[in-house]
Amino acid sequence: GGGRGGMGVAAGPLAQAGIGLRQLNLSDEQRQQVRDIMARHREAFAALAERAAPTRRALAEAIATGDEAAIRQASATVAAVQADRAVLTGKVRSEVFAVLTPEQREKAKEARARFERRAAARRAVARRAVRR
Repeated sequence: GGGRGGMGVAAGPLAQAGIGLRQLNLSDEQRQQVRDIMARHREAFAALAERAAPTRRALAEAIATGDEAAIRQASATVAAVQADRAVLTGKVRSEVFAVLTPEQREKAKEARARFERRAAARRAVARRAVRR
C-alpha cells in the first residue's frame, strides 16, 4: 500500500509521467498490474537516482570553479542522466497506459493537462517575483 489509492512507490515516476492514478478508479486487477510494472522498473529508477546525485554535485563543483569546459562537461553528464530517466519514465507511462481503459487514459490526459497549466501559472508567478 502507500497513501491514498495504495500505489506506494508508483507515485514518484508515474506522477512525473503525468499519471494521477488516484483519480482513475483502478480496478484491483489494474492496481496489481501497475504494482507489477513499477516493481519491474524499481531497480532501474534506483540506479538512475544513484547516478544523478554525484553528477549534480560535480556540476555544482564545476560551477564553483568557473571553468567553462568543466561546467559544459558536467552539464552534459547531468543531461544524459536526465535523458535516461525521461526515457524510463516514458516507458513506464506507456506500460501503465496499456492497462487503462480508454476512458481512464482520457481522464489521465486531462489531469496531465491541468497539471501543466498549474505548473505554467506557478512559473509565471515566479518570473514576476524575480523581476521585482
